Amino acid sequence: MFNVLARNDHDLFWNKIVNIPEAGEASVIIPTTRQGAEHDFETETNPNVHPFQRESEQMNTESDVFQVADLHDEFGGQICRADFQFRSFGLKTRFFGPVYTVKVNDDSGLVKTMLAQEGAQRVLVVDNNGSANCAMMGEIMARLAIENNWSGLLIHGYIRDSAPIGQLPIGVKSMGTCPVKPNALGAGDTSVSLSFAGVNIHPGDWIYSDEDGILVSDRQLV
Repeated sequence: MFNVLARNDHDLFWNKIVNIPEAGEASVIIPTTRQGAEHDFETETNPNVHPFQRESEQMNTESDVFQVADLHDEFGGQICRADFQFRSFGLKTRFFGPVYTVKVNDDSGLVKTMLAQEGAQRVLVVDNNGSANCAMMGEIMARLAIENNWSGLLIHGYIRDSAPIGQLPIGVKSMGTCPVKPNALGAGDTSVSLSFAGVNIHPGDWIYSDEDGILVSDRQLV
């Protein structure tokens, strides 16, 4: 088999490996552009890609030039701003998408379950009550999020494996780091309304995050 890796040099995002029949075996890196790429291997050749994923990926590639400051200037009266400056981890310092929520209590089992599902460029928002008792995710979960096309994660809590996560093409915002492993029983709730950092976040809201902060909107802004 002949393995092809599609690479985007702009944000170091690596698409999934695509297998092309060929004698022998080799790996080739093919750079793609952010807009108007002639070959989108994932969406053109894979009929199993969910239509919403195709739409969301196009949305992210065409609109990721947003800046939170500009959005706040334009929509300030219609949106909410997180009043806590979360720390940024991962190579993607800017991410956005529709929200899916998880509410837990020092248990990351449900977080891992959600990241194992197709993310379709959504943002997973995890509320662990701001607990510093343990980390809600590490490198393994970050790689799982990339594999399943999550745009990013906002964690009202802590993470670990910050150094390797810092080398991965994923956006992660959390309160900080903690080396302690969490429980993994799977307890918690999904698709519930959350309230932290001065904002209310509902399933289906939109998160916009960059180096300056985090905005929450009840509709798509860009």
